[in-house]
Amino acid sequence: MATHWIWYVLGPLLVGGYALWYVRRYQRNKASFEAFATQRGWFYTERDLELLGHCHGEPFHLVQTRPRTWHAIEGQRGNLHVLSFEYSWVFRRSSSQARRKFRQVTGIRLPFPALNFYAEPRGLIGQFARNAGFKLAGTGNEGFDQQWVTRGPVSPAMQQWLAHHGRPVRVRDGILETWDDGRFDPQRIDPALAGLEQLVPLLAGVSGR
Repeated sequence: MATHWIWYVLGPLLVGGYALWYVRRYQRNKASFEAFATQRGWFYTERDLELLGHCHGEPFHLVQTRPRTWHAIEGQRGNLHVLSFEYSWVFRRSSSQARRKFRQVTGIRLPFPALNFYAEPRGLIGQFARNAGFKLAGTGNEGFDQQWVTRGPVSPAMQQWLAHHGRPVRVRDGILETWDDGRFDPQRIDPALAGLEQLVPLLAGVSGR
């Protein structure tokens, strides 16, 4: 019983040590984000509250508590304006269980008008529901619709792109974007943009350009 005093000493030391480690890791990550942007002639912003105004509609349509947008990198890639940022929200399993979830959104501002659309791989529950007869509007391609949830126009060429890349995508307010679950990672940006650039001319065809 006399050893209880140890925890009064170790407790603050452990908490303080963790806080110091967290702050240093955050500063290292922030510096790496800034360096990544600078190498490309792009710009890094630690926190951009205005981006929250863009985070609506699918996949942001569910009720999400305390949303935040951090770590935005943007600039020009060829003739396209690109943007990648971290979006997070608090997910509650119950009144006593909650944790913050993270998603990285990467997008291209389209150089032409385009209709809004949304496409995301269908989960196992969604596939089961469709097999059970709960079928909402799709593309008319049953094999594709079994694997993908879509809203808006999705041409056969776009279906091929989606099947090949397996990425969720949407066009909203003239921006073509995709997303990955997890904390912000600059190394995700180039692969995401490379895929989206292939999709841009396919969208131009749907838009009649």
